[in-house]
Amino acid sequence: MTADEQATSRIVSILFTLGEQVSLKAGIEADLPRLEKEFLVNKDLFLEAFRICLTQLPTKSGVFATLTGLLNVRNAEIAKAIVDHATSILNQALQQSHLRTVKLVFRFFAECVSANVILPLQLMDLLDTLLSVTLEPDVRQERSDAFVFIVLATLPWAAAQLRERAPEHLERIITGMSSYFAIRKSRESITGLATAMDAMTMYRSTSDDPYRQVDKLELLWTQVQGMRATNWDARILVRPHELFETTLSQGLQHELPPVSVPSSLTSVKFNYQPKVWIFDDSLLSGERQVGHLPQTTDIARFILDDVATDIVRVFQLNHTEATALLLRLDTHFDLDYLADNGYIVNETVIEVIFAELLRLPKSQERFVYYATLIIDLCKERRDTVPSILGRCIRTLFSRLDSPAGLGYGMDVEGIRRLSDWFAQHLSNFGYVWKWTEWEHVLEADPNSAQFVFVRETLERCIRLSYWDRIKGVIPEVFEKHEGIFPAAPPSFSFKYESAETAGDDGLFRLVAPLSKAITQRADAEHVEDLLAKLQQYVAGQTIDIDGEPMTIDMASAEPETIAREALMQCIMLQGSKSFSHILNVMERYLPLLQKWNATSEARIHTIQIAADFWANNSQFIEIILDKLTNYRIVDPKSILNWICQPAVLDPRFSRFFLWTIVRNTLIKVNLKVAQISAKLEAAKLEAKSFSEMTGITVPTLDAAFEAAQRDKKETFITFFQKYVEIAGAKVVHFEQQGLDPTTTPWWRWVVGFFREVTRAFKDDVEQVKFTVDAVVFTPDIDPRVSQLWTEFKAASELHQDDVA
Repeated sequence: MTADEQATSRIVSILFTLGEQVSLKAGIEADLPRLEKEFLVNKDLFLEAFRICLTQLPTKSGVFATLTGLLNVRNAEIAKAIVDHATSILNQALQQSHLRTVKLVFRFFAECVSANVILPLQLMDLLDTLLSVTLEPDVRQERSDAFVFIVLATLPWAAAQLRERAPEHLERIITGMSSYFAIRKSRESITGLATAMDAMTMYRSTSDDPYRQVDKLELLWTQVQGMRATNWDARILVRPHELFETTLSQGLQHELPPVSVPSSLTSVKFNYQPKVWIFDDSLLSGERQVGHLPQTTDIARFILDDVATDIVRVFQLNHTEATALLLRLDTHFDLDYLADNGYIVNETVIEVIFAELLRLPKSQERFVYYATLIIDLCKERRDTVPSILGRCIRTLFSRLDSPAGLGYGMDVEGIRRLSDWFAQHLSNFGYVWKWTEWEHVLEADPNSAQFVFVRETLERCIRLSYWDRIKGVIPEVFEKHEGIFPAAPPSFSFKYESAETAGDDGLFRLVAPLSKAITQRADAEHVEDLLAKLQQYVAGQTIDIDGEPMTIDMASAEPETIAREALMQCIMLQGSKSFSHILNVMERYLPLLQKWNATSEARIHTIQIAADFWANNSQFIEIILDKLTNYRIVDPKSILNWICQPAVLDPRFSRFFLWTIVRNTLIKVNLKVAQISAKLEAAKLEAKSFSEMTGITVPTLDAAFEAAQRDKKETFITFFQKYVEIAGAKVVHFEQQGLDPTTTPWWRWVVGFFREVTRAFKDDVEQVKFTVDAVVFTPDIDPRVSQLWTEFKAASELHQDDVA
């Protein structure tokens, strides 16, 4: 580490813990001389350290503003340098559309008004600069919403001072906001925002469902109106400037350098996201009281949620630091206010982590980050966090299904993510859970979300551990319910284990040497000879088997079909010993396997054979199909066609493993394109002349890349074609039964899983959007079927990454 790096780290360390010593006032007073000295000795390094802490510590905007005010009294040039630097940070963040940084700098300036560093009118000019965007002609809603959010998110830190020192300006902002939201509401159908919100809502139900969600901007406006109704009270915030009012009054005020919003040509990203609350006792649902937090319409709830969310997102690369900051979160708010109201800040922490984990269309960070955070929190606060987590799980579980019926409730992707997380979490705590609380699920409809959640969680636990272990920790009633827990450990089913299972004695006796030959690594020619003999037998010829002439008893059997089944069953049997065995046997007989799977029908048949062989081990179905695809024995389109067959899909439409196979298949398609693209680019870089560029390697890779792209396009189009085909057929089927298809469990799960996959591969779907629009979702398609596509197109117009 260089000397400059050491100095920057030292200053960051001081700022990071500023005010966290014996008391806030004593801590700031103790560090003030040190920080002044650091500035005078290392001005640029000090300002860089200040930038790091200002943009990474959302809990300390007021502390840093108070520090700036105290430095202002001691040396006005230091405060001016800080203000100028903060303005530079703001301008850069605006140009880069980094709204979280913009928000934090605005809050810093709001607190600088309280610390007597800048005047209220300076802050008002800043707010007006952002709001001027709403007056631009034909402004894109995402652009205007982004800046309106920043203004509203600043008001809790600014309103107290503006109420006293610039009340008319504050009222002008609120009046303008009222008009803005009225127009925004009236234009929802035009802008497509309402449809986009439908695409990303966590709870799908009727209009009177208690878990109705609104986008976070609309919710924040409601919370700000509530704050206005209480005379702009934001008691939850600590006001460190109040500890130094006499001293701060002696400082000079500084002019802010010019701030400009990016031009209308700059892409301003705003994260539209329906807000999910977990601890919400205002819901009219009969749930017992589970929350110890402000009401969801209270500005204090926004402040807690926003600060905790920023910490979770900022420290995604350092879960240890994130855990420490989250556990100290309450110390950065008014402790008397929290105690008087009985609020428990750790509930916000857990709620925020789950909101991020379940965030649609995708979580911002990898699953393991949120899982690790929760584990860390539980281990660090064993006396409080586990009980909060337990209430959170039970609350979410109670909301998996809707009172409106089995066709409604939590989005199926949310259910899957929650199940995956829960199984992984249990694996870190000995799989201990009060399963008896969920015994009522055993009597529920097998297609209800609660039943599916328990079943899939237990299956996931078996994957993470082993069958006997999980059997030993669940109640006996769960163990004996085959719909919830498998009656036997995961295993395979070899059809030719005996003459009885084979269905014919001669067939059994012919497959035995085939299996032996594969086990003994016989050459492909010998295996082909055995398959030819088997085909002759199935075709009705009398074959000498072990010195005995035999004729098949089975009627109307297809010789090639039976031979393929025998071959693949024997391959599966040999590969059942370990992953290396299955890879070795596939590689050894790869040309033979590809020959026997030359048609689409043959490949679908092979997939079915593998699924039958591993019918009692869904994990191995996923793995085997993945390997078959790797070796190009089967192709992605065949897997999609297989899954979408009614005989496959209808009995298993709520099984997670089927849709994991779909996702893995599409990932493989993308991976193939990426791998060939990388090889092509490397070959072009290595080519040193035109003749090398036009030689064998580059053109060959070019052709392979074009073929891979074509396969990818065809695969994604096939995905939507199969969706329209099966959903359209179900519309007819259910309507013939007098049912509304959209209210059925089949529709909830199948359309829900298709929606999940469409979200997950948004960028890839965008590449084929116009083709899918023209070829698949034609005007004659039932609107209920095409709703998924309508939602996707509306949501794809919005940015969904972490920008605020």
